[in-house]
Amino acid sequence: MFKIDGAYLYELGAKVRPIGVMKEEDCRKIDVFFPVNAALQAITDFLNNSAFSESIRNLHQSAQDLSEALENMNADLENTNNFKDPVTKWAIINLKAKFRQFEAVLLAELQNSPLYLVGNKGGFDVLSMTNNGAAMFPKSLPVKVPQAMDDVSAGARCLAFELFTAAGFHFHRANESVLRRYFDEVASVDQRPKSRNIGDYLRKMADLKVGDPKVIEVLKGLKDLHRNPLMHPDDSIESEDEALSLYAAIRAAIGYMLDRIAGPTEPAVT
Repeated sequence: MFKIDGAYLYELGAKVRPIGVMKEEDCRKIDVFFPVNAALQAITDFLNNSAFSESIRNLHQSAQDLSEALENMNADLENTNNFKDPVTKWAIINLKAKFRQFEAVLLAELQNSPLYLVGNKGGFDVLSMTNNGAAMFPKSLPVKVPQAMDDVSAGARCLAFELFTAAGFHFHRANESVLRRYFDEVASVDQRPKSRNIGDYLRKMADLKVGDPKVIEVLKGLKDLHRNPLMHPDDSIESEDEALSLYAAIRAAIGYMLDRIAGPTEPAVT
């Protein structure tokens, strides 16, 4: 997955469309030199170096045909001694025909391409969610519990792309990573339950009489209200509001635990 630069398609069109409006009568070589060079470079980059290279298979033949026609005309232009010489009408007609074929296939490809516009969620900027999910959680998280960061980032991206149930799974996994670190802080690594189940950790803390009662109550609420139902195959998170409510609850629980874990409060400045 990568970000598409929408301006790129606009610039591609701006460089290629002049081919389709070239005049066929009284056309001099100087009139077509710059449009041909610009279009040739744009088509070459589109075919070989753009993000669309692998997803425009149906366009390759018409793009190649247009590219060859542009290359042939460009070779003739570069070998000329007088840019005021005329360009033959048939050469312009042939070039415009190749352009129309390319344009028709390109429009059909773009209309059926998997391009989506993703909006902000609950006041969170979509670029922040997709590129910097850590910003949605306390600054001390990457330092105190770095093992939670993959799930934090994945959960934020899933939330951005409206994969709400997947976001819930990742946020719960991040919370459980913090819980294990919190358990080590209030008990010890040696006391960890054999399973990684949140319920077993809560029972173990109750047996050992360790942990902040307020934190434990928050974690119990998460387990009973959010996590356990989500583990059932018939349950899912259907709405943005539900996903954001889960995120808010997990964010609060993680914050409470991080406050009680020794260590730097935020990443060191390098």
